[in-house]
Amino acid sequence: STTEESSAASDVYKRQAPGLIEVPAANLETGMYVAELDRPWLDAPFAVQGFYVMSRDDVDFVAEHCAYVYVDPRRRSSGQELATSPRPRRTYRNRTTLKQELETAQTDLTSANGTMEAVFEKLKTGGHLNVKVVKSAISPLIESVLRNSEAIGALVRMKKKGDYLYGHSIAVAVWAGILGRQLGLARDQLEQLALGGALIDIGMASIDDSLTAAPNKLARDELKQIQSQVPLGVELLKASGDLSKNVIDMVASHHERHDGSGYPQGLSETEIPMFARVAGLVDSYDAMITSRPYAVSRSSFEAMQELADLKGKLFQDALLEQFMQAVG
Repeated sequence: STTEESSAASDVYKRQAPGLIEVPAANLETGMYVAELDRPWLDAPFAVQGFYVMSRDDVDFVAEHCAYVYVDPRRRSSGQELATSPRPRRTYRNRTTLKQELETAQTDLTSANGTMEAVFEKLKTGGHLNVKVVKSAISPLIESVLRNSEAIGALVRMKKKGDYLYGHSIAVAVWAGILGRQLGLARDQLEQLALGGALIDIGMASIDDSLTAAPNKLARDELKQIQSQVPLGVELLKASGDLSKNVIDMVASHHERHDGSGYPQGLSETEIPMFARVAGLVDSYDAMITSRPYAVSRSSFEAMQELADLKGKLFQDALLEQFMQAVG
């Protein structure tokens, strides 16, 4: 029966996520954080996995699709998380053919890579971070993702060997946009995802080049220096001016992992902001398919197999499944 199924689902989620409170969907209140549903995320039409209830309309929308949800009482809305409300998932369709999009996308990627190279070089010589310049480079990439995500995804996979930081930052921006498109996020959210993706490693501009290009495994103190790029990046973003909380979250938490094994705070599951979950996943994927001094690249297929083995461990199940559908 439906009641028995709901009860069984409740028992499963209580075992998987201690600390959550079961709440009838119709009894949700503004400000609550919905961490789990009474069904798999992919069976519900919500654009994100984990969201704040921002209005009575949100309550009604959730109640249309769920009898019960599981609320995290440790999290309350600060009023700045509109991007994670349970808005319906959009469906995007390609507007151009693969052939039509490839030339335009290649031009936009080349331009964006040149921009990010200049941004990193300026920071390395003591300059400031110009976010407007990065936004202007990223915007055409989002347009390309919306027109035909397969074209720009194919080009990013074939990126030439060069400075890892520049190429990786643009690739992460593209993969984040592609995953956001798959999730059905709105245009403004896709732009935030891509911007955050381009900036997640901006703190590396303050790290000695000898460490970032080291061909061997780093010593513990060297690894700590590399990890310090996270707070350094957050400082750069905050000093640069008005940036959304989503973008700052991506930089601050993209090395956190679903099982709590990441850094710098050891966050787990829904403690990790949704945009940071996206960033952590696509950052890992692109690192896997890119040659670096200390690691050979995997094929996209091999990377996906490796990520599949980490589902529910390092990465959220539903988010990884959506990424696999988006990338193919």
